[in-house]
Amino acid sequence: MTRTTPLLAFFLCTLASLFSAPAGRGEIVYQDDFDGPAGSLIEKRSPAPVNKTGNVYSVVGSPTQLQVDGSGNAVTTGEGGILHIELPGVATGDVLTVTAKIRPASLTGNWMGVGFTDGTSDLVTCGAAWALLNGSGPANQGTVVVRSGLGDKGILYRSPAREPGWDDSAASTLVLVYNTTTGNLKVTLGTDTLFDGPMAFDDSPATPAPISALSHVTIQWFAQNPLSDPEPGLVDSLQVEVDSASRAR
Repeated sequence: MTRTTPLLAFFLCTLASLFSAPAGRGEIVYQDDFDGPAGSLIEKRSPAPVNKTGNVYSVVGSPTQLQVDGSGNAVTTGEGGILHIELPGVATGDVLTVTAKIRPASLTGNWMGVGFTDGTSDLVTCGAAWALLNGSGPANQGTVVVRSGLGDKGILYRSPAREPGWDDSAASTLVLVYNTTTGNLKVTLGTDTLFDGPMAFDDSPATPAPISALSHVTIQWFAQNPLSDPEPGLVDSLQVEVDSASRAR
């Protein structure tokens, strides 16, 4: 019988753990491909195929305004729209990641935003760490603003011109990763890193966002994103991850 030495056993165990470790930055708590019949409401929808909490979306304003378009997208039927979904008990030590494939409408001045909020209102009023993408019209074409705070405060990054990672032909992948311990926020668009550094919440240098302001993920269609637009604003997919490995025990 062949004996396994302690060193060999350790090596094999480590090797096995590397291959069996899940991909990603933490546990996927929500994943939504927005499949479903055209006209299905986002209000009270459960993310699918992954929902680890049992939470459902809530829509600010008219519950019929945000719908699934039948082609795997979430869209607004009016001018604007806001959806929230609650995160599972965020605590200091968590690393939060939201990945959204979005496309703002093509008309001039159309914006869409994604980020972490307290879930009470719109991004401008309750945003903690969020990013805005502009539509592909001639004004502000393909630009991005990264913010950490409310209103016009906490602007961490504003692209001076069109972002290289912008793709007019399809939804662009926007990723926000926020570390609640260090206060570091990383934002990428496609393969381009837009910002990677400490937060300045409400313009206060090196000030992390309060945990109470990180209770939800919010997506907002700002004004002029109607479904009648030649290329309406849409969300192709949403994924939310929470890594609690570094929480203080």
